[in-house]
Amino acid sequence: MHFNRFFRVSIAAVSVCLALPGCNNTPAKTTVINDTTSSIIQKVTSDTTKMPLPDIDTSDFAIEYLTIADTGLSYYKLRNEMFALHKQLGWPIDTMGRYYSTKENKIVLPDTADDEIYRGEYFERRLPSENLSLEYFSSYNDSSSIKNIALVCGLYETKKSADSLLLILKQKSAHGFVQRAKMYMGCEH
Repeated sequence: MHFNRFFRVSIAAVSVCLALPGCNNTPAKTTVINDTTSSIIQKVTSDTTKMPLPDIDTSDFAIEYLTIADTGLSYYKLRNEMFALHKQLGWPIDTMGRYYSTKENKIVLPDTADDEIYRGEYFERRLPSENLSLEYFSSYNDSSSIKNIALVCGLYETKKSADSLLLILKQKSAHGFVQRAKMYMGCEH
């Protein structure tokens, strides 16, 4: 007899817990259910979808805008386009010391780079600048394939600045566009 009553009270408590999130956003309550064999204290929360998320420091992220002349899988084709834009428009090239390693089949920093953690590895362009460079597009666009390369002409803090460069770029590069990117700007170590 005691078991049946305990079972009914437990089912009622569970039903209340399941029904409350759909009702309203009331503060958390404590419900006490007494039984002849024991006391059950059950905390009922109002809405589990409103639970606080773990602290994520978003101060190290920034929205940046890249003016891109072209994308593709051929490093050497894009490098030739980069040199042509440099010659036609006088825009500086900044490779950050990176080159294309045929052995690794990727863009890398030299083995003699100052930062020993990134020696022989790719490190993306992150700081605003008006320089031509070849970058892995996936660093700026989550839907890009890992090997897709972008010919970047400028990286800016405002869309207006990126659009201004695009107006000049469109005269020489029909495939030019502006890419918005959420970029990690904090320490990479």
